[in-house]
Amino acid sequence: MMVGLPGSGKSVWVERHCAINTDKKYVVLSTNNIINQMKINDCCIDYEMIDRAIQCLKTIFDLVVYQKRNFIIDQVEFYLIFGDFLIRNF
Repeated sequence: MMVGLPGSGKSVWVERHCAINTDKKYVVLSTNNIINQMKINDCCIDYEMIDRAIQCLKTIFDLVVYQKRNFIIDQVEFYLIFGDFLIRNF
């Protein structure tokens, strides 16, 4: 689980770690990945898109609890959005 201040290098570290350890087949869970999948033609990101990405991530967290895989959670505002919700499940 990667938690830290914005711009502190969490996502860069995750990308580098996944590239080095390809045999582990990490699955990165973050709102940034979801928003990048939602964007069409590099449109602007608005608050509605962010809210939908957060709801998608919460749904994904409900589903991945039962999966045996290597997950990396890369989230800036982890405690503000999820609180004990995620930690309780894992």
